[in-house]
Amino acid sequence: MRSAEHQSDRADTEPEEQEKRVETGTHVELWLRGNSPTCVRDAQEEAYERLQRLQRAGRIGSVTSHVWEPIETTPRATDPEHTAVYRETISEFRDWANERGYSLCPGFQTRDMTPMLADESREEIVPPILCLAVYVDDTLTTVFPHADGECVHTVTDGLDRLEAETEDPFVGGAMA
Repeated sequence: MRSAEHQSDRADTEPEEQEKRVETGTHVELWLRGNSPTCVRDAQEEAYERLQRLQRAGRIGSVTSHVWEPIETTPRATDPEHTAVYRETISEFRDWANERGYSLCPGFQTRDMTPMLADESREEIVPPILCLAVYVDDTLTTVFPHADGECVHTVTDGLDRLEAETEDPFVGGAMA
């Protein structure tokens, strides 16, 4: 799972089960921060395994995992191509949160970095160690972690809710 991207479509299951999953229209992306300590990798693996179980049970249509690193907030001509995808993804997550009055903090942090051989500082976004994004019919319906006032909703909360729901777990663009 530690590859840059991994998608699970469970082609080895029965055709009826595959059709059931496709009908759900639910796609889950699990974003993992790279270069995480070993103790954190266990939590990342567990989250991915829980999502795979949900997929096998027909509760979600597909799961994709991605690995990302902190990125500078200001694009540069020398940025790798995937950095633009990270920025777009974070922008989509922020838009989702802003539309609902949520915050992506403390999961996403912004920090000033001053390279040792440069006079100017730069700002970078440090993504959370784990981030869960749920899409229904290609529409982003929820992001974990996020905060609703003083209450922080973690990736574990999101996984618990996905596992607990039997019908449509998303009401009005937020978890029920």
